[in-house]
Amino acid sequence: MTVIHETEVSVQSAQSLRRSMTDLFIQNSLNLHFNLGNCTYDPDCGEFVYKLTVKIKGSKSKEETDLQQLIDQGFKYDLESKQFLEKIGWCYLVGYNRKGRRFKFIVERENDGQRFNIPEDRANRLFLYNTQEWKNLVNHPQTVNL
Repeated sequence: MTVIHETEVSVQSAQSLRRSMTDLFIQNSLNLHFNLGNCTYDPDCGEFVYKLTVKIKGSKSKEETDLQQLIDQGFKYDLESKQFLEKIGWCYLVGYNRKGRRFKFIVERENDGQRFNIPEDRANRLFLYNTQEWKNLVNHPQTVNL
Protein backbone atom coordinates (compact mmCIF):
# COMPACT_ATOMS: atom_id res chain seq x y z
CA MET A 1 0.00 0.00 0.00
CA THR A 2 1.21 3.50 -0.77
CA VAL A 3 2.10 5.68 2.20
CA ILE A 4 1.45 9.39 1.69
CA HIS A 5 3.12 11.92 3.94
CA GLU A 6 1.37 15.15 4.85
CA THR A 7 3.65 17.37 2.79
CA GLU A 8 3.49 15.23 -0.39
CA VAL A 9 -0.18 15.69 -1.27
CA SER A 10 -0.43 16.30 -4.99
CA VAL A 11 -2.01 14.93 -8.13
CA GLN A 12 0.79 12.36 -8.35
CA SER A 13 0.13 11.07 -4.83
CA ALA A 14 -3.60 10.76 -5.55
CA GLN A 15 -2.82 8.85 -8.76
CA SER A 16 -0.40 6.60 -6.89
CA LEU A 17 -3.04 5.84 -4.29
CA ARG A 18 -5.54 5.09 -7.06
CA ARG A 19 -3.15 2.64 -8.74
CA SER A 20 -2.57 0.85 -5.43
CA MET A 21 -6.29 0.60 -4.76
CA THR A 22 -6.98 -0.63 -8.30
CA ASP A 23 -4.30 -3.33 -7.98
CA LEU A 24 -5.78 -4.42 -4.66
CA PHE A 25 -9.28 -4.67 -6.17
CA ILE A 26 -8.01 -6.66 -9.17
CA GLN A 27 -6.22 -9.14 -6.89
CA ASN A 28 -9.29 -9.68 -4.70
CA SER A 29 -12.09 -9.60 -7.29
CA LEU A 30 -13.69 -13.01 -7.38
CA ASN A 31 -17.04 -12.42 -9.01
CA LEU A 32 -17.14 -8.65 -8.66
CA HIS A 33 -16.49 -5.71 -10.95
CA PHE A 34 -14.98 -2.62 -9.31
CA ASN A 35 -15.25 0.86 -10.80
CA LEU A 36 -13.11 3.42 -9.01
CA GLY A 37 -14.45 6.84 -9.93
CA ASN A 38 -13.23 10.40 -9.49
CA CYS A 39 -11.21 11.56 -6.52
CA THR A 40 -11.64 14.75 -4.53
CA TYR A 41 -9.17 16.05 -1.96
CA ASP A 42 -10.01 18.31 0.96
CA PRO A 43 -6.80 20.05 2.11
CA ASP A 44 -8.43 21.28 5.33
CA CYS A 45 -8.94 17.77 6.68
CA GLY A 46 -6.36 15.99 4.51
CA GLU A 47 -9.02 13.68 3.12
CA PHE A 48 -9.18 11.85 -0.22
CA VAL A 49 -12.67 10.78 -1.33
CA TYR A 50 -13.05 8.25 -4.16
CA LYS A 51 -16.32 7.09 -5.65
CA LEU A 52 -16.34 3.30 -5.68
CA THR A 53 -19.00 1.23 -7.42
CA VAL A 54 -19.02 -2.53 -6.90
CA LYS A 55 -21.15 -4.72 -9.16
CA ILE A 56 -21.62 -8.46 -9.46
CA LYS A 57 -20.26 -9.66 -12.80
CA GLY A 58 -23.01 -10.61 -15.24
CA SER A 59 -25.74 -8.61 -13.49
CA LYS A 60 -27.94 -6.22 -15.43
CA SER A 61 -27.08 -2.55 -15.68
CA LYS A 62 -29.36 0.21 -14.39
CA GLU A 63 -30.37 1.03 -17.98
CA GLU A 64 -31.30 -2.59 -18.69
CA THR A 65 -33.49 -2.80 -15.58
CA ASP A 66 -35.12 0.55 -16.45
CA LEU A 67 -36.01 -0.79 -19.92
CA GLN A 68 -37.46 -3.92 -18.32
CA GLN A 69 -39.57 -1.73 -15.99
CA LEU A 70 -40.82 0.18 -19.02
CA ILE A 71 -41.84 -3.10 -20.65
CA ASP A 72 -43.48 -4.27 -17.42
CA GLN A 73 -45.59 -1.08 -17.47
CA GLY A 74 -47.12 -2.25 -20.74
CA PHE A 75 -44.91 -0.79 -23.47
CA LYS A 76 -44.30 -3.53 -26.03
CA TYR A 77 -40.70 -3.03 -27.11
CA ASP A 78 -39.15 -5.81 -29.15
CA LEU A 79 -35.85 -6.81 -27.54
CA GLU A 80 -35.23 -9.76 -29.86
CA SER A 81 -35.25 -8.08 -33.26
CA LYS A 82 -32.33 -6.21 -34.72
CA GLN A 83 -32.80 -3.04 -36.72
CA PHE A 84 -30.54 -1.21 -39.14
CA LEU A 85 -29.63 2.34 -38.17
CA GLU A 86 -27.91 4.60 -40.65
CA LYS A 87 -24.23 5.29 -39.73
CA ILE A 88 -24.35 2.69 -36.94
CA GLY A 89 -25.36 -0.62 -38.50
CA TRP A 90 -27.41 -3.51 -37.13
CA CYS A 91 -28.45 -2.89 -33.51
CA TYR A 92 -30.46 -4.34 -30.66
CA LEU A 93 -32.40 -2.31 -28.08
CA VAL A 94 -30.64 -2.90 -24.74
CA GLY A 95 -31.43 -0.04 -22.35
CA TYR A 96 -33.39 3.01 -21.28
CA ASN A 97 -31.81 6.05 -19.65
CA ARG A 98 -34.63 7.57 -17.61
CA LYS A 99 -32.53 10.62 -16.72
CA GLY A 100 -31.75 11.39 -20.34
CA ARG A 101 -33.46 14.39 -21.84
CA ARG A 102 -33.55 13.64 -25.53
CA PHE A 103 -31.56 10.45 -26.19
CA LYS A 104 -33.24 8.09 -23.73
CA PHE A 105 -32.87 4.72 -25.42
CA ILE A 106 -29.66 2.71 -25.75
CA VAL A 107 -28.90 0.39 -28.65
CA GLU A 108 -25.95 -1.96 -28.98
CA ARG A 109 -24.21 -2.55 -32.29
CA GLU A 110 -24.28 -6.22 -33.27
CA ASN A 111 -20.74 -6.68 -34.55
CA ASP A 112 -18.67 -5.03 -31.78
CA GLY A 113 -21.02 -4.40 -28.83
CA GLN A 114 -20.55 -0.63 -28.87
CA ARG A 115 -23.49 1.26 -27.37
CA PHE A 116 -25.23 4.37 -28.72
CA ASN A 117 -28.04 6.59 -27.43
CA ILE A 118 -30.98 7.24 -29.73
CA PRO A 119 -34.02 9.52 -29.36
CA GLU A 120 -37.33 8.20 -28.09
CA ASP A 121 -39.19 8.73 -31.36
CA ARG A 122 -36.65 6.64 -33.29
CA ALA A 123 -36.80 3.85 -30.70
CA ASN A 124 -40.60 3.87 -30.93
CA ARG A 125 -40.48 3.66 -34.75
CA LEU A 126 -37.94 0.86 -34.82
CA PHE A 127 -38.54 -1.29 -31.75
CA LEU A 128 -42.14 -0.78 -30.57
CA TYR A 129 -44.52 -3.49 -31.79
CA ASN A 130 -47.04 -2.38 -34.41
CA THR A 131 -50.12 -2.08 -32.18
CA GLN A 132 -52.74 0.58 -31.53
CA GLU A 133 -50.49 1.81 -28.71
CA TRP A 134 -47.66 2.20 -31.23
CA LYS A 135 -49.87 4.18 -33.61
CA ASN A 136 -50.95 6.50 -30.78
CA LEU A 137 -47.33 7.10 -29.74
CA VAL A 138 -46.20 7.85 -33.28
CA ASN A 139 -49.08 10.25 -33.87
CA HIS A 140 -49.01 11.83 -30.39
CA PRO A 141 -45.50 11.51 -28.92
CA GLN A 142 -45.18 11.84 -25.16
CA THR A 143 -42.47 11.36 -22.59
CA VAL A 144 -42.57 8.38 -20.26
CA ASN A 145 -41.67 8.77 -16.59
CA LEU A 146 -40.67 5.85 -14.43
